[in-house]
Amino acid sequence: EQAFEAIYYDTRYVVYSMITSIIKDRFLAEDIMQEVYMRMVEKINYYNPKYKFINWLLTLTKNYCIDYLKRKKEVLLESEP
Repeated sequence: EQAFEAIYYDTRYVVYSMITSIIKDRFLAEDIMQEVYMRMVEKINYYNPKYKFINWLLTLTKNYCIDYLKRKKEVLLESEP
């Protein structure tokens, strides 16, 4: 838990900045940020310590945002008449 808090406080601004650069909605960005950190915890075993942690986390963030936009686009396309 302390390790998570340290990671969160060290990375929160850069992660939020990346999310808002892709999503463009501050309120949604906060929800996505929670999802990103939950995904980080789930996938921490995939992190390779040979590389910088922040690079791995930002890649995870970018991929989550892209996946979100794809899902949103699919929902919009399905709802069109």
